[in-house]
Amino acid sequence: MGTRRGGLAPAPNARIGLLAAMVWFAVACSPSGTIVAEGDGTPVPAGSDRLIILTPEDGITVTDPQLTITGVAPEGSDVVRVVSLGRDEHTTATGGHWSMPVELDPGDNLLTFRLGTDATSSSTLLVTMAGLGGDTASAEPRPIDEPDATAEPDSEAPEPTSTGADLPVKVTKHTSSVARNQTAYVTIKASKGASCSIDVVYDSGSSTATGLGDKKADGSGAVTWKWKVGGRTAKGTYPVYVTCEKGDREGDAQTSFRVR
Repeated sequence: MGTRRGGLAPAPNARIGLLAAMVWFAVACSPSGTIVAEGDGTPVPAGSDRLIILTPEDGITVTDPQLTITGVAPEGSDVVRVVSLGRDEHTTATGGHWSMPVELDPGDNLLTFRLGTDATSSSTLLVTMAGLGGDTASAEPRPIDEPDATAEPDSEAPEPTSTGADLPVKVTKHTSSVARNQTAYVTIKASKGASCSIDVVYDSGSSTATGLGDKKADGSGAVTWKWKVGGRTAKGTYPVYVTCEKGDREGDAQTSFRVR
C-alpha cells in the first residue's frame, strides 16, 4: 500500500461540506446587496433609488387597526405619509429600508407615501379594515364593483368622501376597477356652477390624459370626468383628488381606483 504525501487528504464528505460553505460565503458577500427572503426565495431589494412599498400587499383586508408599513427608499431619505386633514407623518430610510406604524379606520384606508415634498414619487396602498366587535362577515374580502364605464352615472353611491368643510364636495360614482386601455370615470356632486379640477396620480405622477381638464358643475351640481387608462400603466391602486371652488368657498374630495 502506498503512502500519501503532504498529510492526510480530506474525507469526501468534508470536501463537499467545505465546497458548500465556500458557495454560501460567495453568495452572501455578493456585491449586489440582494437579500433572499426566507421561504419562497423571493429577492428583496436592499435599497432603491425610488420609494417602494414592500408590505403589506396592496388590497389586503385586516382586522387589527394597528399596522406597520415597510418598504425601501434611497438611503437617508425622508419618507412621508400624506395625511388629509392632519399632520403628515415622517420616517427616515436607514440602510435603504423604512417602516412606519399606522392606525387604520374601519373600512377602506388609502395610504399614500412619498419622498419629502416630491409628489411624483408617491406610492399608494389600499388596506381595508374589517368591522370590529366580532363581525366575522365583514372580514370577508370586499367584492370589487365594476360599473359600466361607458354609462352615465344616474344615482348616488353611499360614499361620503368630502374633506372640505366650506364647500361640500363628494364622490357619487366612480370606476372601482378597470383594465388597461379601457375607460375610467369619476362623478362628483358640488354646488351648481362650481369650478372643479381633478388629479389622477399614477406612480409616474399626475395623469395628463384627455378628459381630465377643469369643468363646471351642471344645474344639479354634478361633474363627470372620463379618461382612458394607458396600456403601459402599472397594475395597482391609484388615488384621485377633486377640488372645487365657487366664489370664496372651496372644498375637495378623494377616492381611488384599481388598474388590473
